[in-house]
Order: sequence, then C-alpha cells, then structure tokens
Amino acid sequence: MKSMSNLELEGQYIRINPGDSIKKWARIDHATREGLLATVTCVRQGSWSSNDGWIKETQRFLSWEKLSFYICDKEEAMTGERAT
Repeated sequence: MKSMSNLELEGQYIRINPGDSIKKWARIDHATREGLLATVTCVRQGSWSSNDGWIKETQRFLSWEKLSFYICDKEEAMTGERAT
C-alpha cells in the first residue's frame, strides 16, 4: 500500500474540509510522511468566525492526523466556487 506522501500530490489543488466554520483551499507544495506543506489560495470565513490564521498566500503545515481534503481544480481553489 502506498503512503500519502508517495501519491505525487505536489502541485495539486485541494479544498481543506473544515474542522471549523472556515472554508479554505490550498496548493500542495510538498508532501511528507508527517503531512503537507501548502500555500493557502482562498479563504471564506463564516460571518460568525475569525479567519483563525488562515491567510491567503501564506504557507501552512497540515498534519495527516487532522487533515481531510479533496482534490479540486485550480479555478475552485482560487475563487472558492465550484465549476458547474
């Protein structure tokens, strides 16, 4: 079985499933055994929440332990809108 760090994820765009009320998207810069290093491409916060440190064009480390995501296209990752 392949590990997540062997799936050629670098360069892929993802929607990070919320563990909070903030919708966020990113581009994967590097995948390791510990998690992902990704650049945030879009942040949509709920009207009742702060951005909780999710700032566009910043790099974040995302641990595999707490990470849930799906791969999306560049347009969705940049705009926060799914193509119909």
